[in-house]
Amino acid sequence: MNRVMKIIAISLCVVLVLGIAGTVTGAYIRGGIDKYSLPDGFDEAMQQVDSTKQDDQIRIMTSNLLVHYKSWGGSDSRPRAKMFFETVNTYQPDVIGVQEVSDQWYNCLMRNKGSYPNNYPIIDYDFQAPISRYGVCRHHGDRLRLMHLFISDFDNEICTKQAYFPKWKSSNPTDISFLRCSIRADEQGGGYFFAGTYEKSLKYNDFKDVNVTFTINDKTVNLPSVDIKAGTMFFYPFNIKLGSVHFDYILAQPIVKSVVDGKTVCYFAECEGISPKCSVDGNEIPLDFSGNATVIDDVKIIVIPYEKAKQFHFINGKAYFLDGTVYCDNGKIYCERITDTDLKNEITFTKTSKQKLPYNYFLYSTGKRGYYELKLPKDILESRFDVVLEFDFDGLNLQVFSGKTLINDYFNIDRKFVMHLRDYKQYIESNSILIIRTAPKTKFGISNVYNEIDIPLYSDRVVLSSAKIIQIAEV
Repeated sequence: MNRVMKIIAISLCVVLVLGIAGTVTGAYIRGGIDKYSLPDGFDEAMQQVDSTKQDDQIRIMTSNLLVHYKSWGGSDSRPRAKMFFETVNTYQPDVIGVQEVSDQWYNCLMRNKGSYPNNYPIIDYDFQAPISRYGVCRHHGDRLRLMHLFISDFDNEICTKQAYFPKWKSSNPTDISFLRCSIRADEQGGGYFFAGTYEKSLKYNDFKDVNVTFTINDKTVNLPSVDIKAGTMFFYPFNIKLGSVHFDYILAQPIVKSVVDGKTVCYFAECEGISPKCSVDGNEIPLDFSGNATVIDDVKIIVIPYEKAKQFHFINGKAYFLDGTVYCDNGKIYCERITDTDLKNEITFTKTSKQKLPYNYFLYSTGKRGYYELKLPKDILESRFDVVLEFDFDGLNLQVFSGKTLINDYFNIDRKFVMHLRDYKQYIESNSILIIRTAPKTKFGISNVYNEIDIPLYSDRVVLSSAKIIQIAEV
């Protein structure tokens, strides 16, 4: 996605989210630019708009930047830049949409003290989405898939129930001494218990012997005591009916259900760290999760081990366990899988001298730049679906160039920089040498890009750790 489209997309998203709760205010300011001066009446127009803003208001600004910063149509664009920045600094908009932004304009926007730096890569930022920009399902995508399958089959059961939350023991949002949990239940006291011990930037401890008791319509419900590991998220049902069987609880996370040969077949995922079991009429029954089903009257329960559940897919009424990215196309099922074949020895990756390259400012660092040469065989993708390069990276961010063309960039999120070469085939075939420019984290300047992980100061270390072949196969 190019810079213009990214800014517009972000702006629209913010408008849609914020516009629900606030009132949009502002004014329309328009004027032409002569060779050296601002348009007549610009100052008066600026004064007519109140720069103050109420708490429930949202201020949105849009502007056509007219491509080149230094010149447009043979005339000086600095007056237009002055008008733009004065407007931004005076009215402090919440959302800014721009047209025809160029590299020069963006550089100017970032250097202006009153502007809003966009601390995102120019090309390669997907907000750590469940499916990456390369179409690869990430680990949290595997978690979401289980949730989506559950909602598709249990929508009536979950959506008709009321949410209940415990009384918080602290007003401090970073207090991790108590369990984050909730319940969705109906008036008969049946529903689901949700718990999570993962929160960004917080380090939870394990919770031992967690006992949950709640009351609905004078009916008290006691859930079984469990130990909950740090860094886990799960839910399980209680007081529910499957087939003809009423379960007091099932200590496993439901995924899908169907009816096969008169039996209700339900797939569950193991709640990490909790032994799967159920209770019927007060009698506790261990649940097999070695691949065999547990049959109780007309109900068949299949519990999948936690790690294996990440590979679970349910397509056209059939269960699949596939390690990779799975999708359907024209009625066929395909799986993209990273193989063990490593081409790292066919690739040269070395540190090199300083290179004259554009886009330097977007690295957001006052530290010394590092330069690396990545030499790839021009035929590395011949007869291969894809090759994925993985680098260990300790710096703040980096950029990848083919010649003078920026083809990729990365802000460090996990110390792993990944490139899928299929996306860069044209550059590899025309210029098999790519240049990577890195920037370190420092204590000063504009290198305060948010990073969820700890990054060592003043390091630009980047090492090619693997170059694995990706195969695609029909299932």
